[in-house]
Amino acid sequence: MLKTLRERGVFYPENFEQPVGESPDGYTQGVLGLCHQVINKFPELTDYFRSHRGRSIVSGALVISTGIAISARMRNGHSPQRILEQITATEILKAPKLEMDYLRKRFQGLASKVRRQIKRAKRH
Repeated sequence: MLKTLRERGVFYPENFEQPVGESPDGYTQGVLGLCHQVINKFPELTDYFRSHRGRSIVSGALVISTGIAISARMRNGHSPQRILEQITATEILKAPKLEMDYLRKRFQGLASKVRRQIKRAKRH
């Protein structure tokens, strides 16, 4: 006879080992710390993500969107203090799309360079 999940002990925490992985580097820890400060600045974003995406992924989705917005500003030379003062909720919500557009343009530029080099190599 088949055992139930409970009888097999599938969902008991003692059956799972602690995950092993790498610790984030200093830059990543700084961005994550700043993410949490920014998220605390905008409680309405927490409510927005909770109501539209469910409680289980609130922190992940919000931290990722916030991290993308912060990283984009840091790439442009902004200090953490300036980011904390100037970042907006709208910017956080739009950050993933803007970053994808930026990466797409960058990739297209690299791809065209590679195509030109391949054409040159075929001619010689």
